[in-house]
Amino acid sequence: MGRERHSIQHILHAGIPLMVLVAGAAAGGQWLAAVRQSLPLGVPNLTTFLAFTAALLALAAYRVWRDPLRLWAALGLLMAAALHGLGGVGLAWLGDLLKTLDVPPVVALAAALAIGFLPASGYRIRSGWSLLIVATAIGTALLVLGRWSAGTAGASASWIAALPFGGILWMGFRRRGWRADRFRYWLLNASAWATGITFAGFAPWRPAAGVVSTFPPGAVDVIYGCLIWGAWSALSEGSRQRRAATPGASAGPLSDTIARLVAAYREDTPADALFQVCLTALLEAVGGGYGLIGEVRHERQGRPFFALRVVGTGPEIRCAEMEVHDPDTPIGTVVHSGHTFICNDSSAADTQPNGLPPGHPSVHALLVVPLYVGDTLIAIAALANRPGGYAPERVEQLQPLLQTCAMLLRAWQDAHGRRTAEEAVRSNLAAMEASIDGMSIVAPDGRYTYANRAHCELHGYQTAAELIGESWQILYDERELDRFRREIIPQFMKRDRWRGECIGRRVDGSTFPQELSLTAMGQGGMVCVVRDITERKIAEGRIHHLAHYDALTGLPNRRLLQERLGQAVAQTRRAGRMLAVLFVDLDHFKPINDSLGHDAGDELLKIVSGRLTEAVRESDIVARLGGDEFIVALTNLAREQDAVMVAEKVRGILRQPVALGQAQEGVEVSCSIGISMYPTDGTEIDVLLRKSDAAMYRAKARGRDGYIFHGQAVNARMSERLHLERALRRALDQDEFILHFQPVMDLVHDRVMCVEALLRWRNPDLGVVFPSNFIPYAEECGLIVPIGRWVLEQACVHARALAALGSGDRYLSINLSQRQFRDPALVETLIETLKQADTDPRSLALEFAELTLTDRVDPNLGDTLKSLSELGIRICVDNYGISGVSPLQLKRYPLHALKIDRSLVQELPTNLDCAQLTAAIIAMSRTLGIRVMAGGVETAEQLSFLRAQRCDAAQGIHVSGPMPWEECLTWLEKHQCPSAAARVG
Repeated sequence: MGRERHSIQHILHAGIPLMVLVAGAAAGGQWLAAVRQSLPLGVPNLTTFLAFTAALLALAAYRVWRDPLRLWAALGLLMAAALHGLGGVGLAWLGDLLKTLDVPPVVALAAALAIGFLPASGYRIRSGWSLLIVATAIGTALLVLGRWSAGTAGASASWIAALPFGGILWMGFRRRGWRADRFRYWLLNASAWATGITFAGFAPWRPAAGVVSTFPPGAVDVIYGCLIWGAWSALSEGSRQRRAATPGASAGPLSDTIARLVAAYREDTPADALFQVCLTALLEAVGGGYGLIGEVRHERQGRPFFALRVVGTGPEIRCAEMEVHDPDTPIGTVVHSGHTFICNDSSAADTQPNGLPPGHPSVHALLVVPLYVGDTLIAIAALANRPGGYAPERVEQLQPLLQTCAMLLRAWQDAHGRRTAEEAVRSNLAAMEASIDGMSIVAPDGRYTYANRAHCELHGYQTAAELIGESWQILYDERELDRFRREIIPQFMKRDRWRGECIGRRVDGSTFPQELSLTAMGQGGMVCVVRDITERKIAEGRIHHLAHYDALTGLPNRRLLQERLGQAVAQTRRAGRMLAVLFVDLDHFKPINDSLGHDAGDELLKIVSGRLTEAVRESDIVARLGGDEFIVALTNLAREQDAVMVAEKVRGILRQPVALGQAQEGVEVSCSIGISMYPTDGTEIDVLLRKSDAAMYRAKARGRDGYIFHGQAVNARMSERLHLERALRRALDQDEFILHFQPVMDLVHDRVMCVEALLRWRNPDLGVVFPSNFIPYAEECGLIVPIGRWVLEQACVHARALAALGSGDRYLSINLSQRQFRDPALVETLIETLKQADTDPRSLALEFAELTLTDRVDPNLGDTLKSLSELGIRICVDNYGISGVSPLQLKRYPLHALKIDRSLVQELPTNLDCAQLTAAIIAMSRTLGIRVMAGGVETAEQLSFLRAQRCDAAQGIHVSGPMPWEECLTWLEKHQCPSAAARVG
């Protein structure tokens, strides 16, 4: 309601003088026309006189206020007076020029006012060229429109002047121009009147003869009268403010105020306290009971805004918070334009919309000044309600104080930034000193300028002073320095950083492995971070040893044997020599192990491995494949007889009695040896191993405790292979293959997790034959594909039956050979088989040996496994832990579970190495999100150990042995509930 009443009062306050001007202009014009009174200075009529008078007053107001708007108003009024016929003051030439251009008087005045009002309304025109361009554009547009309207009636062309007058009116009200000063106040009244009469068609546009004018006398005179009134009011207001700004009106001498302000400044002064001191000084120098001050900040987009710090009301100076982003407010105008804002309109009342804080008093005079340091705007101060208002001259007198405030605020900002930076440096140094990693800074000349305590301790120095000033090269030996020059420094210079491993040197000359990080600094030099990785290297060495060496005997395992045999074959090929592979298998080892115990068996294996190592040269290779099987590779042989001599030596050294366990007498051990020769029996490692294995079995068949070359058994082996191939084909035709089923126990929930289908060959002559005895032959002769298809069909049928029992998420698993996984039609075959058996793919799991993941022959293995997994089929790795597949390789494939090889499980829990490796596999599987099962569980102790290590599932004769389908169903019904399942463990 207060705002509405003020608007009504404002309209009445403007309308009454305007109506008086209208009536006076009309009466005066009629009287002068009636008496034919002539005016002085060659002025032909009242309109010309009013325009000329307004121009003189505007020029006088410009002299006082130095406002470009008043200068442009005076120029426009002079042009209008000249067009109205003013000639006695030397302006006839201007009138004649403008008349030849057909520019109406009001159009000329409107153009000049529009040019002057544009920068005065808050639009930023910073240069004379910009102002010239704007003036030219507006003048050209009005000239074209004026010439176009030359042949039209005044009423038809009246809208031309309405455009600039309407623009002035819109810009003035948008920027609240009526509150700025009295001149703008009356200029907006004149614009409102001119807009109205031009739209109504009442303005006499052309003074030339022949134009009919039906307008009331004095219509245009009102415009000039408003400008006369406004200019006169501005002159009167300026006089009052100059009187108010005379010396002695301020609270005290300005120099004393500046001196007190400078004396009160300290670098450690809080920010709010400094702003309070500056505001107090400004209020004392200017007078007035209200003021505020704050700093200029910038948004992320770079736009400036005002952030209030303190407010002063009377004697009270208090902290306050407020932000001003609106450029239409007085403070926002100063922030965006950078110019001083003065408003001395006593009728204006201001509240929060003008960007002042809540609770401020009614504002009847306002001064907003920018505080600059150089060209940088750093703060804004607003002072209000000074008696008599604010004069521009007083602002000029305050410039020393304003500059002092700005410099003190900038000095405080710089000091605050410096203290913040110093605190950050101290914090960083404290963090570097507390770090367990060695940290140092090396100058561009290569010498240390800083080293923390950890850096000194890593290299054996007592204090940093011993390193400061020394070259970084003293911490590395010559060999490592050569690597720095060849590899590390070129990469660092190219990328400004380097990270890797190297060998550091301590002050006593000892070395240690370290991880080094180098980072370039902007001003030159570099930051070095050093970490001692001795323990990590030891751990990596242990992991490497476990992965490449047999945990019991310390001999190379199958993986390392493959690598060393590859190297030996390459050397033998280059030398043109021979190489022998001896497959050594102990005779009757199982009875010894069962009768004397596992500890005695382990001791025997250790002794055998030592004797085998002693029996050969250092260049030869001795490895353990597992169980009681060993490989001896003899390199650089000239003839086969050399292999015979070593075989005899091995037999003789192993026959020596061995004292084991509780045996009263020494135990004698014999062995069977199969020998394959390179290149006679093959050039590939796998071929040589396979043929030596076949020869070893032939040696056992001949009565054990002997050796035989593969070449001597070729005919018998080929005959046996043909016989076995015929028998396998007959087995497919006569349904001699059967499936046995072995449950897998879930150790977490104490229930059956799945059932594994195991293939058996029920041969009429040989009885039940296990897969290890015929699958290799089936793969060689190509029968593995039809046998595998039969197994898949039977497994799908039984998987559907297992799911029909309502056994939750139980599934059936089967083993596939490497050859089957290489079959490109495997996925299509599975889809077709599942569809024919109407079996859910989620009820089936496929297992494959760990060795399959190391097979580089099939690059499509990953795609095959992914396709199977997408069908819902579970993928499991069998016999894990013997082929050296890394966790990174496992992570590449969509695996559901892995099964620890029985050779590791059988050694639990007595064999410490096997126990540690099993625990590591379980922990690794959990990290990768893969379930882990243990195969070959034969004792309660093994099961207890697996439970303690949080193994997910177990399989073996301790849980249940393989059985026909009917017996398996009975077993499942018996162990349906968790309590019954738990009793198995």
